[in-house]
Amino acid sequence: MLADVFLVAIGVLGTCIATYSDLKTREVPDWVSYGMIISGFGIRLIQALATAQWKYVLFGALGFAITLIIGYGMYVLRQWGGGDAKLLMGLGVLFGTRPFFVDGSLPFLAVIFVNVLVCGAIYGILVGAWLAMKKGKEFAKRFKEINREKKWVGAKIAAIGCAGVAFLIIFVMSPGMATASTIYWMLVIILLYPYIIIGTKVVEEVCMMKQVSVANLQEGDWVEQDVMKDGKKVYEKKRLGIEKNDIAKLMRMKVKTVLVKEGIPFVPPFLVGVIISVVSGKIMFLV
Repeated sequence: MLADVFLVAIGVLGTCIATYSDLKTREVPDWVSYGMIISGFGIRLIQALATAQWKYVLFGALGFAITLIIGYGMYVLRQWGGGDAKLLMGLGVLFGTRPFFVDGSLPFLAVIFVNVLVCGAIYGILVGAWLAMKKGKEFAKRFKEINREKKWVGAKIAAIGCAGVAFLIIFVMSPGMATASTIYWMLVIILLYPYIIIGTKVVEEVCMMKQVSVANLQEGDWVEQDVMKDGKKVYEKKRLGIEKNDIAKLMRMKVKTVLVKEGIPFVPPFLVGVIISVVSGKIMFLV
């Protein structure tokens, strides 16, 4: 169907624009996401009217509902910003059905979502490593401090135990798989997991926290500390970020700077994940 071609074209073009904007300004304009949502529903409605296939619209609505729930959850958990969540909703409408020219058996929206997460994990590790190298001495010092804490010693012992139990279960249930290289890589990841968590925590503390001028704050920025002025609390840290009225209040109170956590631009994995999904129709690394 020609409609599928238009939906894919809008999805790729939209994520390209969003990626450029995110890398340049650390923002995804609402008009990009809303444009994808409106265009997706519009194309689906026209196709449904022309062919009387109303499921084409319903699956777009279902994709929107599913990604709305997932996006809001990721936003509340502070894993994504609001722009990322809205972009996912746009993809939900556009890819609620599998394009006719893309092979595969799994729900296409699930393929895209998993591929975005996989690309995001790889991207996050690479960017985190780059940031750690930029702040080499500070990163190493803080990593050693946290690594010595008792709770992390316990976590490493637990990881060793989990890896051992997992290997024994695999060996008993499927002896042949116990020698597969994939299993060894999984066990290595389990053993390294506490170090990955510590590294991520240190990257956030050392590389992503910075003092930002109140005049440069934007709605949704994650202010990491309560703000005090003349011994009084004038702003209390909020889970979902600072609001416009809070920024106006801080400016009236003549607060100069606040401590903000800057996330990394996360839209590039959306673009790569969408392209891989459209080209292959499969989840990455899944044979």
